[in-house]
Amino acid sequence: MSGLNQDSLYPEFEKQGEPTVRLQVETGLYNGMIMPFAIRWLADKQREADQRKAAYEHQQLTVGRSAERAAWLAAILAGVGIAVGILAWLFPRH
Repeated sequence: MSGLNQDSLYPEFEKQGEPTVRLQVETGLYNGMIMPFAIRWLADKQREADQRKAAYEHQQLTVGRSAERAAWLAAILAGVGIAVGILAWLFPRH
């Protein structure tokens, strides 16, 4: 890896993949000049994963709320239908 900067190292880390980079950081296989870049890259990857997870959880919460509203609306409409049915039975049109 020539030219020790983020622009040259990050693509190399991407090629190697997160598990490989993590293993090399944990086992100390990167030299002292590359190690800080690798650690920062892994932190960026973790932050991205956390943001994706938070967005997914927010989306699931939104879907859940929409489903709850739809269920309440269905229950209310069913109640109205029952009330109309009872009224029609009590007061039939001749």
